[in-house]
Amino acid sequence: MQTHAPRKAAPAARSAEPPRWHVALRLLLAIPLGYGWTALATASLARFLPLPALEATIAATLASFGIYAALIVWIFHAQHPGRAALLMALSAAAMAGPLWISILLEGRL
Repeated sequence: MQTHAPRKAAPAARSAEPPRWHVALRLLLAIPLGYGWTALATASLARFLPLPALEATIAATLASFGIYAALIVWIFHAQHPGRAALLMALSAAAMAGPLWISILLEGRL
């Protein structure tokens, strides 16, 4: 009679689902922070479009709906929510700097 060594259990398959905190962080990035990011993008766009002030504001506001939707899709598509947060922060800083300087220099919001 032969005795066989017990087989090692196969490692548990990793779930394809992200951890719950990834989903929570993505929701935080998408809803309140995404709204603020979109507002900043809209203000920057309205400020720097080469149109009269009223038309630039209307065009930027209309574009904001598509910008917000695309941002939400991108946040949930990103491989890691930390990467999405970093890119949102860097791009917000890139938009806020010129916007702030132009408001200081020209005065019109």
